[in-house]
Amino acid sequence: MLAAPLTLAQPDGVTVIYVDPDATGANDGTSWANAFAALQDALDAAVGPDYEIWVAEGVHYPDLGATHTDNNSFERFELKSDVPLFGGFVGTETARDERNPDPNTNNTILSGDIGGGQQSRNVVYAENITGTVVDGFTVSGASNVGVPEQGAVKAIAADQLFLVNLRVVENAGVGIHIRGTSDVTLDHVEIADNGDIGIGVDDITTSDDATVLLVDSIIRGNGDIGGVFGADAIVTVINTLVSGHNAAGSKGFTNSGLLTVQFCTFTDNGTPTQVGGGIANGGTSGPRGMVVTGSLFEGNHASLGGGIHNTGAAIVVGNTFLGNDADQQGGGVYNHAAAASLELHNSYFLGNTAGNRGGAIANFAEFDAMNLVMAGNAATFFGGGLYNDGTATLRNTTVYGNSADVEGGGAYNDTGDLTVLNSVFYGDSAPSGPEIFNALFATTSVGHSDIQGGLAGSTDLGNNIDAEPAFLDADGPDDQLGTLDDDFDLMPGSPLIDVGNNDYLLPDFLDLDGDGERTGQEPWPNDVGVTLHGWDEIFEDPPSFNIFDNIEVLFLKREVCVHDAIFPKFQTFPLWFTATIFWGDGTSMPTDTRDTYPHAYSEAGPKTIVFVPVTVVGESEPVNVMIEVLPASDPTCERDRQLGFKELVDLGAREAFGTTVANEPAPGIESFRLEAPTPNPAYTRAELVIHLAEAEPVRLAVYDVLGREVARLHDGPLAAGRHPFVFESRSLPAGIYLIRATGPSFQATQPLTLVR
Repeated sequence: MLAAPLTLAQPDGVTVIYVDPDATGANDGTSWANAFAALQDALDAAVGPDYEIWVAEGVHYPDLGATHTDNNSFERFELKSDVPLFGGFVGTETARDERNPDPNTNNTILSGDIGGGQQSRNVVYAENITGTVVDGFTVSGASNVGVPEQGAVKAIAADQLFLVNLRVVENAGVGIHIRGTSDVTLDHVEIADNGDIGIGVDDITTSDDATVLLVDSIIRGNGDIGGVFGADAIVTVINTLVSGHNAAGSKGFTNSGLLTVQFCTFTDNGTPTQVGGGIANGGTSGPRGMVVTGSLFEGNHASLGGGIHNTGAAIVVGNTFLGNDADQQGGGVYNHAAAASLELHNSYFLGNTAGNRGGAIANFAEFDAMNLVMAGNAATFFGGGLYNDGTATLRNTTVYGNSADVEGGGAYNDTGDLTVLNSVFYGDSAPSGPEIFNALFATTSVGHSDIQGGLAGSTDLGNNIDAEPAFLDADGPDDQLGTLDDDFDLMPGSPLIDVGNNDYLLPDFLDLDGDGERTGQEPWPNDVGVTLHGWDEIFEDPPSFNIFDNIEVLFLKREVCVHDAIFPKFQTFPLWFTATIFWGDGTSMPTDTRDTYPHAYSEAGPKTIVFVPVTVVGESEPVNVMIEVLPASDPTCERDRQLGFKELVDLGAREAFGTTVANEPAPGIESFRLEAPTPNPAYTRAELVIHLAEAEPVRLAVYDVLGREVARLHDGPLAAGRHPFVFESRSLPAGIYLIRATGPSFQATQPLTLVR
């Protein structure tokens, strides 16, 4: 069930037009008693922007109205600029917030099943309009198979169209069709059981890309094409469930534009005859065709690429691929084509299978990976974990307990180039080459890695070992390898600790430091007391998103420990820093990372959050750091004490791993909401929207990843309602920025990526 988002306050000076199919009064729309019986009459009466339409529960047909033709399949509800439609009324309300906006229970239906053997091609239609809201309806009964008028809801060049609290279900053909220069936000929508596709987004010419934001929604069980089809469009999807697309030709998403996915769940999508059960990406527009972060791909199916099929440009960070299957290759991910490039980081591949090659990953193109766990994956023939016939590099990757029935339990390198750095291949199985199998023309190079049974024909780059890794609990409490509870932390004394090579770490490809330079090293430790944990090096566990949470510094004390020192970024981490913690009583505490046990502090309570201005070598201004101080008796302190200071990165993925969390659509926010910026990524400008249930003072500002304010868009009172702001970003370098809104009772942050 969809959780209802914020219901906006009714503005002053607006005339309400009432619609109730059961009204028996004057039918002039002036009150509930005299409401229009037909919604079309209300739309005809709304002749300016100072109107909004309230629609009572019941079934509303687009062929009914004084100037409309009964049983005409071309009749549709045509939206007007700045005239919002609100459903969910019983027919007695005096204020909008008294209604029930949830379309699952309010029974306010816009139906294309018009009778006379006819069905409307479109039910809701928006062309060349701006600033319109449709909130609180079910749209069903359209039939638009094989006709130009596709889409039960259709938008052409519709700017700032907001579809909120909407169910678009059981239409023959396309559920929602968005074209041209449209800018559409879909918030808390359910798009389900439509015959062809849930949402189709495309352009009319090559220069009029549509922009779509889909947030807190459900895309389920749509037909022959699947959930979302984006062609040369800019589509951003956040915290959305995509499931049950199993018809012939169906899959979760198809992308040939610019797709951004954050904190979504893809489950049970695809068929064994299609490619890309979860997502099929061929997008190459913009700097990246696709960016996927913090998402779960579980139980999806395909011929190639059960989770993701990539033939374009893709960045995939902080995701879990669990139990996906491919009839042929790439149970989790399939990467192929001359134009394909895949950057895959900080992700789990657990229990995926392939009927031929690459239980977890099959690569035929360019592929660079860091901080992966591949465990419990299987292939019928080659490469239980990885099959490579392209150019692939694995850094700080743990490959454990995978199997192939013929060759290459951990990895099979066919005629490709495979480089393995700071990684672990252990406990994999196959009749030939249980860890890494090199075919006749393969080139495999291994450095600073733990390979069970030795290198077996690979080039030795030095400092390799063959030793039991001593994982904490590789098959987890359920004693089943390849499930979410598998724990690849290292036990104290593991031979993998502090024997890696920091020079093998990847460049800062996401420009975490915001300096416009993507060739420096990622913000990893270098001869300092730093341990990284998980994909929160870049992204915190969902649903929160805060790239300030990227480095954990461990000060090991005799009586307290300072845990989770959260730095904005460092392109190259300094060899030392100095800081002073200012306590609430005005006293201060100096720190210095060069001292293993610099001080004994007993003042800490159960948990104290302090902010520290840190003087950084090479930086002209101090950087604010948030530090959590725990009592020495806290279990976290003991664990940190055992781990000790980090001078060299460990082998495998343990040092850079957190837990990826499966997401379901989040509940609505009753008092405040900061929308995700659109578009995202942005080039020269982005729109930011704040929703308030009641008047409050608000500061809206933009920060770079150093925590520096780069723009302030508002600082003062705001009335209740929806407030859009435009952020002109053309003067800023490319990189990741944070949009932060703060008020007396709330604080919210949204990420924004600027590209050039």
